[in-house]
Amino acid sequence: MDVSHKLILVPTPIGNLDDISKRAFSALENCDAVYCEDTRVTGKLLAAYSIKKPMFRMDENLIARHVEALVERINSGETICYCSDAGMPGISDPGSRIVAACRKAGVEVEVLPGANACLLALVASGFNSTHFFFEGFLPKKKTQKSLRLQELMALDCPVVVYESPNRVLDTIRAIKEVDSERPVCAARELTKLHEEVIVLPATQMLSAFEKKVENGTCRGEFVLVIEGCPTITNSDSQTELLDEAREFVNELVECGVPKHKVRELLIKHFNVSKNKAYELSI
Repeated sequence: MDVSHKLILVPTPIGNLDDISKRAFSALENCDAVYCEDTRVTGKLLAAYSIKKPMFRMDENLIARHVEALVERINSGETICYCSDAGMPGISDPGSRIVAACRKAGVEVEVLPGANACLLALVASGFNSTHFFFEGFLPKKKTQKSLRLQELMALDCPVVVYESPNRVLDTIRAIKEVDSERPVCAARELTKLHEEVIVLPATQMLSAFEKKVENGTCRGEFVLVIEGCPTITNSDSQTELLDEAREFVNELVECGVPKHKVRELLIKHFNVSKNKAYELSI
């Protein structure tokens, strides 16, 4: 493996240390230094495999100050590895900014494949994964979170969000307020000894998590996968939805609602394309 003169993004296990790949192990073993979100977390990983390398913290707050020095080290002939605390660097962590800075400076970047909580939870959910939307972390404020969930849950594909144990109950409650029957997958402690994956309608999921909070078992980092909104184009009950949409149009027209407004409401309430909304409105 050629590990000279480049930045290597190294995915790390999200729980089970056995998930580290041979290529990741080789990169860490042969590089000149390791930059990471938290030297304590990455230090435990290196110690587990008896790898001794200089480590430097490079979290969100330190990138602006230190990324130029990182680029200079690579240009001087060093190979630098960057690790997230867990999973794929660049996904909901500072890795993407480091890669952008290196690309801009003309530095070679190599990305190794590896563990990723988003994809693991998506597959475990059993939802249609032909395409999906990765949101990462939702806004913390209640109103902003609610508005964002309304937008996300109108999509016709699964939506993946990350959540902490302190906020997961509020997030599930917000999901339930948008659509109480929408199936939700909650995955925690993925790849670890106490891994848990639950798939329930939002109302039942909320009840389950209220019990978890009550008995003190709501622990670990969570991945929530929200099933996509059924649409006219992919629903098994296409004919029924079309009939409902036409009836909706007729009622609006009888009330004197302009056709452009009818199309806007069709898109909002039935999640149809602009072309389909136009067709139905005429």
